[in-house]
Amino acid sequence: MNGTTRKPKADEIARSALRRAAGPGEPDISRLVDAMPEIQAEARRRRARQAQVDPVILLVVSLARSAIPRLSAAAAMLVLAATFFGFRDASQATGSQTDLDTYILTGEMGDDVSDLLLEALTEQGKDHG
Repeated sequence: MNGTTRKPKADEIARSALRRAAGPGEPDISRLVDAMPEIQAEARRRRARQAQVDPVILLVVSLARSAIPRLSAAAAMLVLAATFFGFRDASQATGSQTDLDTYILTGEMGDDVSDLLLEALTEQGKDHG
């Protein structure tokens, strides 16, 4: 090597650990006990870094948490209202469509004329024809 210390690779570390574990005698955990304060400090540092969240994100999340249920309830109400008014208007509008269909198919107006424009056109056609 050129004077620098080389870090052992993960497979070398695992191989060494397995050799030591397979060896005779009691396992030596003194290195683990000595490293515990460093391990705990690293865990605290990682938890603290994860706990730091941008305040803007916290604001957006809190607003969304209260707004989403209200918006979904409003959307559900709009769907119900649109469905109700759609069926109500469809049942009232069938008369003029039926009159137009009758006039196109038979050439004669139905008994109940509810479309004033269609009535005016047919009366004008009768006057000229």
